[in-house]
Amino acid sequence: MNIIPLGDRILVRLLAPQPVEHDGSEPSDAVPDPAARGVVVAAGTGQSGQGGTDTPLGIKAGDTIVFALDAAREVMVGGVQYWIMRADEVLIVEIRAAPLWTRKR
Repeated sequence: MNIIPLGDRILVRLLAPQPVEHDGSEPSDAVPDPAARGVVVAAGTGQSGQGGTDTPLGIKAGDTIVFALDAAREVMVGGVQYWIMRADEVLIVEIRAAPLWTRKR
């Protein structure tokens, strides 16, 4: 895919929701979750600053994030559903621990 979001925007593909059970009951789909998990597919070059320089984003393609659904806009690209939003609307970036054999002692 050759899509590059402009400025401080990111393009996200939703991950399948993980059902949460409360008190052993069945998960309820009646109340939609206001936050969603997704994978960043593409990220812009950064936020424009003074002097025409861009401040790099702290988010890159491949990052798993949590974001508020009401902060994003749904877009269709090549028949696939994505969400686009500003990088500062991301609530959480999930960090994966480095494998033990790559850590310094």
